[in-house]
Amino acid sequence: MLRAIFSDRHNYDMLYSKPFAEGFTISFRTLQLASDTGFLHEWVNDPGAKTFWQMDGPVDLLETTYVEILVSEFTHSFIGFLNNMPVCQVDVYHVMHDELNNHVTASENDYGIHFMMAPVQKKIPNLSVCCMQTCLSFLFSCKDVDRIFGEPDSRNIKANELVTKAGFKLLRPIQLSCKTANLYCCTKENFAKQKLYGLSHSSF
Repeated sequence: MLRAIFSDRHNYDMLYSKPFAEGFTISFRTLQLASDTGFLHEWVNDPGAKTFWQMDGPVDLLETTYVEILVSEFTHSFIGFLNNMPVCQVDVYHVMHDELNNHVTASENDYGIHFMMAPVQKKIPNLSVCCMQTCLSFLFSCKDVDRIFGEPDSRNIKANELVTKAGFKLLRPIQLSCKTANLYCCTKENFAKQKLYGLSHSSF
């Protein structure tokens, strides 16, 4: 149950892992401020993230933001790993307790995500879509998740391309308090039919 994971904020074990070819594994665990703040601060202050993630600034501001997320019963943050290397961060929120509820007819089992990849050090083909699809597999493995919404900034071409590739369907543009977004939705049923991408040594 995803709501049980939201409540167990001090379990830093890997919650979900998916093996890929040739020894690669993508895994997710709850964000841990003590160990994760340093690299997250670098990520959100990277020029590629500043415009659309809107969390750049001093490290104490970042810590305050994630504390608020982690203490809420309606939001949770996860770190994604490629083997032992952190490569992405995901915020998951309950739509009925978010401003997105003003734009959709939400049910108890509807969640939304904010997804950020680490700055690229070495391009790994398909890594972003594999991370997002593994995150979706993780969330849909929870019985209390039926639909997942994404709302990337309408100007963020790469993010819009990524969610489409991962299996989200475009619904319409919407105006949120901090941005003009494109609203996407992925259902458990549709994701089960979605093409899944892979990783291998030949990708490197």
